[in-house]
Amino acid sequence: MSDAACWLCNNVSSLRNSHIIPRFVFKWLIDSGGTPYLRKGSSPNKRVQDGDKHILYCGACEIRLSIWENKTKSHLFIPATKKQSLPINYGPWLSRFAASLSIRTLHSQKFRSVPMEFSETTLFQIDNAESHLRDFLNGRSTSPRKFTQFVFYTGYFDSYDAENLPSNWNTWINRSVERDLIFTESENLVATYVKIGPLLFVGKVIDNENVITTDFIRCNNGLLEEQISKLPSTLWYLCIDRARASKSIMSSISDKQREISEKEILRNTDKFIESDLAATLLNDYYQFLNSEGSLLRQ
Repeated sequence: MSDAACWLCNNVSSLRNSHIIPRFVFKWLIDSGGTPYLRKGSSPNKRVQDGDKHILYCGACEIRLSIWENKTKSHLFIPATKKQSLPINYGPWLSRFAASLSIRTLHSQKFRSVPMEFSETTLFQIDNAESHLRDFLNGRSTSPRKFTQFVFYTGYFDSYDAENLPSNWNTWINRSVERDLIFTESENLVATYVKIGPLLFVGKVIDNENVITTDFIRCNNGLLEEQISKLPSTLWYLCIDRARASKSIMSSISDKQREISEKEILRNTDKFIESDLAATLLNDYYQFLNSEGSLLRQ
């Protein structure tokens, strides 16, 4: 493969097949799922063992990204997936990790030529956000400036007592992995969105109505504290819609693939019973059984 300009540092080099969401997230999903396979969210009839990768970044940038990934994994991701209580101390690594998720989300959109049907003003702001995030991650600025990065610990919403929750709520809150560019129809809110298990990262691009106002990941030492009542309503309803969409997608799995999954579980019965996936499925079963019937058939 010929050398090309790295999407992050812009140096011409041999580019790597780069993870958009870090590999450690998918390793956790497999290790805590009781079976050695995952289902691809957009194509649930396809089994996978890893997340999306694109040829984007050079070796030096991959090493830099891995430093922030490893810090986040050990200091935040592992405690969160083990359902340990906040507060959790964090340092500058978290702001950079969050910014890396944001820019990787934008780069993935461009790499896959996903149509961006926005106004010229919004497209300019998206390009501006990418430029400032690149400067921040390359050490040319000390913060992402107005393109602030936020994190929410969704683990506090287990069995949350709210109306109209979908019946896969606990499983989605704790275990879903997603990324996207989210926006309102008016384009008064545009942001990157990355969910890795119980952690939800949002990178602000445009927020004219101050929807996202709390828990800024600062570029210094800080304390990530309990947020049980702080999730903005726009993001709360986004979570509900995403969980519903996930349920709909997973219900489209073919009979053949359901049979394959059942056989896989039977081959790993003891491991599955003790897995985090089984625990969240049981939480959904007991919380929503009366309203929707048996969830284990879904």
